[in-house]
Amino acid sequence: MAELVDGYEYKELSGDFDFEEGAYTGQYLEIDEDHIDFGNRADKIPHGTGTRIDDSGNKYEGSWYNGKYHGEAKQTMNTGDVYEGSYVGGFKEGAGTYNFARGIPVKFEGTWVKGFPTTGKVIGGVDNEVLYEGNIEMSPMYEDNGAINSNYDWHSELFWQSAKTATGEYDMDLLEKIYCMDQDVIEKPSHWE
Repeated sequence: MAELVDGYEYKELSGDFDFEEGAYTGQYLEIDEDHIDFGNRADKIPHGTGTRIDDSGNKYEGSWYNGKYHGEAKQTMNTGDVYEGSYVGGFKEGAGTYNFARGIPVKFEGTWVKGFPTTGKVIGGVDNEVLYEGNIEMSPMYEDNGAINSNYDWHSELFWQSAKTATGEYDMDLLEKIYCMDQDVIEKPSHWE
């Protein structure tokens, strides 16, 4: 059965193919052969349930819509970090849990908006205690074209915000617990200067 996506008819299929610097396995749509000129649209796009492993080793397992992450999924980063939750239009959106790969377990459970945590709790340490609970105010750095700067480190910003006290100071003991490192100096994100 053909499906109309962005004005083009696609056939619903499943199998394996290369997709955006990685390999994809699962359900997809293939553009109808009658459409010779389809601009810069890929002739095959993930749509339905599938798995993508990119060339860096990051793995996404879950739902796709029109070539974008969409629905419930599990994403395992090449660092060992794992996100499980909801995506909308390619972004983490709604409820989700992000487990950081560290010697001592640390995770963020909460709500995401356009790829960033907005409210929830940081849980970790040997006792799996709530280290922070509340709102998170991200300040992503943007490029001239509106895209988020690839050097933006939301992990550090999340940890620093979690350690901010009501007086605006930082609880360095808590910050060290969240970072799970024994270090004298933990650098503040550069764009906070």
